[in-house]
Amino acid sequence: MQIHPFGGWRFFQSTTESTRLPPTAVPPPRPTMDSLTLLISPAYAPFTGALLAVIVILTVEVSLTALAGSGLSDLLDSLVDIQSLPDSSFTNWLLVKELPLLIVICSLLASFGICGLLLQGVMTHALSLPLPTGLVVGLSLLGALAAVRTMGKALSGLKLVHSAAVSPASFIGQRVTLNSPQASQGYAGAASFIDRFGATHTLMVEPTLPDVTYTAGEVLTVAERVSIALYRVSK
Repeated sequence: MQIHPFGGWRFFQSTTESTRLPPTAVPPPRPTMDSLTLLISPAYAPFTGALLAVIVILTVEVSLTALAGSGLSDLLDSLVDIQSLPDSSFTNWLLVKELPLLIVICSLLASFGICGLLLQGVMTHALSLPLPTGLVVGLSLLGALAAVRTMGKALSGLKLVHSAAVSPASFIGQRVTLNSPQASQGYAGAASFIDRFGATHTLMVEPTLPDVTYTAGEVLTVAERVSIALYRVSK
């Protein structure tokens, strides 16, 4: 209100000033992470790593099959006899003997990764923060074991694994066919043979002599076992 003099009188003139109300306070948006940053964060990294491992394994399997004629699954089955596992209640419940070793490994990793990502994603959406990583790892591992059992039960009728066990020591003296383009000492190649039970075994082989090179298609004799994954062959 302002007072204006006018002659001997004063009169009051009320004035109103336009006042602006302060804008309603809006809380700043919470920072969000992009998908890649989220997947490699500590709460998600174990499960992302498991799925990446599956992709790497499958890539190696396809590449070896295309280049050498035999894949990683054949090599693993030759090195590790899954049928020799003890008949415990756990292995019988898990049904791991009904599946090739590579399928067991990939199933465990894939199921573990998917369970972990789904659980953390749901909890993050519901609670606005992820669960403790250790807790989710334990729950996801239980889910992965259940998934392997389910797959073993579903595929048990296909007889993907032969019940007749063959010891790696019995490979000595076997006639094998070289599948890789060539093999020499220091540059092993993949060779395979079919045992008396009809199962195919793939070995990594190199010549017994340093100055000898074998080429694809040659039939060779396994002479000795150099290491768990390498044999030496001769004509």
